Amino acid sequence: MCRNDSLAECVHVAYFDDSTAARCDVLPRRVSSSSFPLAGGRLGWGLRLEMAYLTRFKQSTKRKARNLRRDMTDAERMLWQHLRSRQLAGLRFRRQHPVGRYILDFVCLEAGLIIEVDGGQHGIQNSYDEARTAWLEERGYRVLRFWNNEVLANSTGVRDAIWREVESYIQPPS
Repeated sequence: MCRNDSLAECVHVAYFDDSTAARCDVLPRRVSSSSFPLAGGRLGWGLRLEMAYLTRFKQSTKRKARNLRRDMTDAERMLWQHLRSRQLAGLRFRRQHPVGRYILDFVCLEAGLIIEVDGGQHGIQNSYDEARTAWLEERGYRVLRFWNNEVLANSTGVRDAIWREVESYIQPPS
């Protein structure tokens, strides 16, 4: 723990083990980078750089995410009413949240669940969506995709499908 009164004088460093669980230490800012684990070791730089890549965003990405939050489709707006404010099993969902180079419609970071609401343009960009889904699944996320008309016409069925996926997170199979 940092002994300085001001956290601004400290550096937060996340270490990852093989299961990619994070443990965060707070170190004094004067710690040199040479004291960190060497690359290739169990606690090497590779995963730390990957995490920085997933959590630090360009200003343009942040601006685009804000614009997407402001200009949500009717289906996204309807689904957000069911996901917001920890209404679903007490889990926090974020909307139009950047992960890596992608902006996700809805994501619960705690459960590793991504919900994508696709419009008509996704019918012609299948290869892009498949590559995006594969990239996210490689990083441990589960991706659920719904069409706009499915959310608007059958919101109960969509909520049930999301609930089943959340239930598998809450009660893992024994």
